Amino acid sequence: MKIDKLLAAFDIVAFSGDVETHALALLGRYPLRSLDALQLGCALSLSPHSDTDLRADLVCCDRRLAEAAVERGHRRLPDGRPGWARRAVRAIKVEFVLQAG
Repeated sequence: MKIDKLLAAFDIVAFSGDVETHALALLGRYPLRSLDALQLGCALSLSPHSDTDLRADLVCCDRRLAEAAVERGHRRLPDGRPGWARRAVRAIKVEFVLQAG
């Protein structure tokens, strides 16, 4: 199934104290909405080291989220180049799952 292949390309990040810490710090530094800060916080929790070669690609269409992500060392998709959707499916994408109590 196509959906199975698409979902296999995603990393699922559970909400955690680490994600919350990143998100709260981002809200203090960038003009992000809360869920955008959580999305970028998830990406930061996947690649906590300063090595930008290991940073997850971030798929988003929000300008403020994209600017904050790029400043933090993430590559933003779509990047305006032809074929970005194909690259996005192959890229490490980030979603978050809020776990019940």
